[in-house]
Amino acid sequence: MQLVDILQLLAAISAVITVWTYGNKSSKAPVYGMVSNVIWITWSYVSANYFMLFMSLFFTFIHIRNYLHMRN
Repeated sequence: MQLVDILQLLAAISAVITVWTYGNKSSKAPVYGMVSNVIWITWSYVSANYFMLFMSLFFTFIHIRNYLHMRN
């Protein structure tokens, strides 16, 4: 298994955890989302998947917005 494959697996697992925590209405969900997106951004860059990189950056901004909204 190469680094790209490991990153892709970790990104997929972290995305499932993020969606699960959002579904449970946890205030920690945006934090999990941001950590997940760090992995997705890394994978996107390493695999030269630049459209996915753009999407991951966009989702990071959404998770930051959700974090600010849900902390109150």
